[in-house]
Amino acid sequence: MIRPVLRFPDRRLKQPAVRLGRVGPAARRLAVDLQETARSHPRTVGLAATQLGVMWRMVYIDLTDHPKVDAPVGPLWLVDPQVVDHDGWEVGREGCLSLPDITADVGRPHRATVHALDLDGRPVTHEVEGFTARVFLHEIDHLDGVLILDRVTSLARDVFARAGGQRRSRAESRVQRAAALARVAHAGQRDGGRPYAQHLEEVVDVLAEAGVDDPGLRAAAWLHDCVEDTPVTVADLVPDYGARVAALVDALTVYPGPDGAPDHEASWRRIAAEPGAVAVKLADRIARARSHPDRVPRYRGQQPALRAALADADRGVVDAAVIARMWTELDAALAP
Repeated sequence: MIRPVLRFPDRRLKQPAVRLGRVGPAARRLAVDLQETARSHPRTVGLAATQLGVMWRMVYIDLTDHPKVDAPVGPLWLVDPQVVDHDGWEVGREGCLSLPDITADVGRPHRATVHALDLDGRPVTHEVEGFTARVFLHEIDHLDGVLILDRVTSLARDVFARAGGQRRSRAESRVQRAAALARVAHAGQRDGGRPYAQHLEEVVDVLAEAGVDDPGLRAAAWLHDCVEDTPVTVADLVPDYGARVAALVDALTVYPGPDGAPDHEASWRRIAAEPGAVAVKLADRIARARSHPDRVPRYRGQQPALRAALADADRGVVDAAVIARMWTELDAALAP
């Protein structure tokens, strides 16, 4: 039976599985479901029971005819697998059915020795290396509640958006990668009962409505709350998103003031000095005012000070007429 695959941030993906100890009829039925589910997803080389919501230590692996292996491996099932030895180290790109929108650069041992039971309940030992070792270790990680995001060195540098077969410019690829990073970094966070990433999508949509198509501004719109709410820092963004996007994110970040409270006015001053940042700030305010009526009174009270702080911002990067329309749209969203 083909079963649905759990997707991050489903909490079950972070739960460790339990040992079976023996292979009975229920375990064999699960083995069939793992195979049929994996084969329903093209190019899938492995699947763990926990990805189906079954907290048993069982994985399915099939590297038949895979271009990265010299000899066929699988189809096979590992019951109660245990890594008993490993050596070497290499970084490689990995994907995961539970994180279908991204890939990530993950460091793993080059060789591993794995003890397990087969579907007849007999002890087996697998000596694996290279890509095969990577697949084994990836699937066993799932049984321990470990995802590829837990193995990356940096969310900002090591996470990539899946291309989906589309050819994109370098600038557009950065936007898509920024969107993927934001969705991953904010996964599980809520914004008024909704996934936080939904708010970020709405900010990008407001920029599009206004006619702002600058890739740097769209990337910054996706990333503008990362520094406040996730482990990502401004410095992390520079190598892969560029100094301009990092500077925009820095300007849009609300850092604590001397009293420890968020210093919004300091952020407004940085926005006023950073070309293009005002467009993202206005898009953020418009999106929030539309989706969070409870915030409208507070934003309305801040509007005179916000307008005064940003009155002369962004000369030349975004057309002045566009900025003027965005102010008008914000006023309308805040109207009593």
